[in-house]
Amino acid sequence: MSTDTYEADTEPRKSGGSGCLKGCLIALVIILILGALTAWWVSSNWRGWVSSGAAEGINQIIDDSDLPPAEKEELKAESKRVTDGIADGSISLEQMGQIMTGIVESPLMPMFMVKAVEAQYVEKSGLSDEEKSEAHVTLERYASGLVSKQIPQESVDQVLVHIADKDANGEWKMREQVSDEDLRKFLAAAKEQADAANIPEEVEPIDPSEELRKVIDKVLGPAPAAP
Repeated sequence: MSTDTYEADTEPRKSGGSGCLKGCLIALVIILILGALTAWWVSSNWRGWVSSGAAEGINQIIDDSDLPPAEKEELKAESKRVTDGIADGSISLEQMGQIMTGIVESPLMPMFMVKAVEAQYVEKSGLSDEEKSEAHVTLERYASGLVSKQIPQESVDQVLVHIADKDANGEWKMREQVSDEDLRKFLAAAKEQADAANIPEEVEPIDPSEELRKVIDKVLGPAPAAP
């Protein structure tokens, strides 16, 4: 069994894998941007300036991803609902907080977690092509189980312990180096959880723009139908 170790990138790679990672990180970046918006909003009331800067930042991130063109446009449209609401004052600070909380609690976060692990660890590991293919299936099943709540959220601690460590605040911090042996343990733990929950081999893929739309609709109500 290989005991090789490999490092997680501290910067996005410029190879083909970089686009994949950017696409998977859109949800997290939107959260960070919304968080920054809230901080600015608390300290000032420059709604137009803030919303304009946020819109440009989100659109650039989406454009740089490898998502299909139609999905990019749908994500931009949903994000624009929030930035426009800030600009015209129709979104309150409380609603901003509800949207941020909704994103954190949505299927976008399990999707981000498994895609980041796959891009940063699995793809660069010494695992065989067959093992990497099986890892993809395992991670998709595990994320699906978390989303459907068939796999308890508490299981994350049991799974991440093989590739991450908790800091002084009790928050998980991904390791810079992960051995193939530890990665296999992580995947075995994730598969065990998916098997116990009877998650099928093929699961419904998560649609980022649809999940974002659901979060925003819950807080702001459905967007008006196009004329």
